[in-house]
Parts: sequence; structure tokens; C-alpha cells
Amino acid sequence: MTKHVLVVDDDPSIRDLISTAFSTPDCVVDVAETSERCLAKLRERRPDLVLLDVQMPGGDGFQTLRAIRADNTLRHVPVVMLTAKRSASDVQQAREMAVVDYLAKPINLLQLAKRVERVLQSREDTAVWEV
Repeated sequence: MTKHVLVVDDDPSIRDLISTAFSTPDCVVDVAETSERCLAKLRERRPDLVLLDVQMPGGDGFQTLRAIRADNTLRHVPVVMLTAKRSASDVQQAREMAVVDYLAKPINLLQLAKRVERVLQSREDTAVWEV
């Protein structure tokens, strides 16, 4: 079955890198550059996984995640946060908001691929944390 991943990041080079890496016949990758665009795309087509940047203009990843979790049709979509923010308070906030993983930038594509595969295979809301 084809999986659908939504990559949300304001940096076009990161969006392109991840999109290229994960676009396969078994995986459709969609992209959004802002929180607003992310929420619109989520309502158009519910993905199997969201890769969400924390620092974006016009609404950060935590604000976006709060909106996702507040929407009954989206609240169970697995979210992996990708960020340069590594503070203990950010990691704790992500855990409290039921993020399945939290990866620090710069992103290691091999590590990201393993974690994405694990989430897509299981589709369980269990954490695979390794900050």
C-alpha cells in the first residue's frame, strides 16, 4: 500500500532533500512551507506521517502541532519533529504533545529513513525517541 508523507519546512533545500529521498513508488511525498499551508494540506489529504519543522515563519511547529492535536480528524496522525532546537524544554513539550520522534538538525538521512520506516510500518503512536 502506498504511504503518504507530508514534509513541512520553510527551507526549500530541506523540503527538496527529504522529498527526493523518500519519493518512491511506495511513498508519495507532499510538501508545505508554512503552518497554514500544512493545515490546509492535512485537511485535503490525511497523510500517514508528518515531518514537521519547529521554527517557521507565521506559526511555529508547536503551534501547528497544537492545531493538529485539537482537530478530531487529524489528532492521531503521527508527527516527527525536525528541528535545530535541542533544549530539554522543547523535547519535553514535544513528548507531552504526543510526537512520535524528535530529530535534531542537521538531519542524517539514513537515521531519518530508519525512523520514518519504523513509524510507517507500525502506525502506532509509540515513541522511538533518540534525541
